[in-house]
Order: sequence, then structure tokens, then C-alpha cells
Amino acid sequence: ASLGDEHPDLCVENLFGDYYTHSLCPSHPDVREYAAALLTDICEELRPDSVMIESIGPRPAGTGPFGAIANVGITTAVRWLWSLCFCPDCMSRAAELMRGLEPQALREKAKKLGLRLLNSELGGRENEDALAAMLMLEEPELLRYQEARQLMLAEFIGEISEQLCQRGAESRIIPSAVPFDINKVYLEGLSFSAAEGKAGMWMPLVYGPGETYGMVRNTIRLFDSQTSVGMAATLLREADRDSFCATLLTARASGCDTFFIYNYSLASQERLSWVAKFNEALLA
Repeated sequence: ASLGDEHPDLCVENLFGDYYTHSLCPSHPDVREYAAALLTDICEELRPDSVMIESIGPRPAGTGPFGAIANVGITTAVRWLWSLCFCPDCMSRAAELMRGLEPQALREKAKKLGLRLLNSELGGRENEDALAAMLMLEEPELLRYQEARQLMLAEFIGEISEQLCQRGAESRIIPSAVPFDINKVYLEGLSFSAAEGKAGMWMPLVYGPGETYGMVRNTIRLFDSQTSVGMAATLLREADRDSFCATLLTARASGCDTFFIYNYSLASQERLSWVAKFNEALLA
């Protein structure tokens, strides 16, 4: 069983009180203590110069440990509402950070909005992102709760990065555990401006549809001009060796000097050979 299965009270609790046992809540003090202890052990035993950290934020709704089928429209707006955590620690901390915010009352309002969204089948693919933004603008308390969530995660990133720095290691943070567009990291509670300068390096997943390293880096730097930006590429989504190498070499030409090859352990021998070809091209 996972840690979440054994300790559901440490997990994200959605607006209806369901626990996401695949997602520990980074606001819970026990989760933070566990993360600190784990990193301490890694640094003392292995003495790395950097530590890659994925899923530092709560995983969004719909990304559980197994495939789920929904007979309703799961748009960005729906996913965001169901990704908000209303565990006691999140609600208490949000009330501290946002004066006048009443998380329990907000939770009840979010339930009503969420059910309306599902039952009305609002928001087709062409406007789902706009509808998510509209929710925050029409219901400013939801936006304030999101802001509190982002501040809490930024604080956590800062704590972990400082702990690693004291042990001679750099934190390399993957902004999201899901390869959606870089402008959707808010679904996992991340704000680049709130976390500016707190990570040692951002390592975004650069393989969303139509995204390039330059585009992703410039989006991050719009809000965080301090933190360097590497690139997490994948061996599973490129059609062939030439396109894989071209993607990474284009990123190198755009200034990227740190690469992480995602899905490495799942790749075939043929695809693993692409990495060697890329390294050869870099040294040529």
C-alpha cells in the first residue's frame, strides 16, 4: 500500500471530502517532516550535487494511480475545482494568509459551482481555459484560496531548497507532474512568481503539444527571472531519432545546458540509443 493508502488524513481532501490517496498534501506538517527526513537521508547516504524533485505539489484531480472513466465533461475548470485541497491544514493556513477568507463557506460555494458545471456540461474544449479563469474572476474568494495554496507550496519549495543547499546539493524542481501546458501549473498549486528564486533550477516537462524549450523558458521567466531553467524531454513521444535530437539541439541553441531524459527506464534499446546520438551531436 502507498503512504496515502495507509494515512489518508495526510492526503489532499477535495471539496466533497474525498481523499486523493495518490497525493500527499504538502501543507500537512507530517508530510513536510517526512520530506525533510527523506532528503536528509539521501544527502547523508549518497552525497549528491543535485536532487530532482517531481510531484512537489499536490497532483491534480484525474491523475490517480489507475485510469478512471468519467461520464461527464472534465474540463479545466472542473479539474481545477476538484484539485483544490480543503484539508484542515490547508483551510487553517489559508485563513491565516488571506485575512477575512472563510474556507468552510468557500468550500460550500465551490461544491455548488462544481455540481452546476458537471450537470450543465458547460465549457467545451474551445473555451475550457477561459471558463477556469472566469471562475476565479467571478468568485474572487476562490482566487484568494488559490493564491494561498500557491504561497504554501512556494514556502515548501523554499524550505526544501534551503535544506539541500545546506548539504551542498541543488534542488531541481519539475514544476508539474503532468505534461500539460506550462501555463496550467496552477492546477498543481504552483506559482512561478510566488516561488521566484526559491528553487535551484526549474526542470519543466517540455513535451506538451506544440511547446518548445524557448516558449516554456520564456513563460517561466515572465514571472521568475532569477531561477535557471533546464529541460525534461521524453523518449516516448518523439517519432524517431532525428526528431528527438532536433528537439534537444534546438533547445541547446536556445540556451538550455541541463537536460533530463524522462521515461528513460521505459524506453526500448532503440530509443535509448537516441540519447547517445544526442550526446555525440553535442560534442561534435
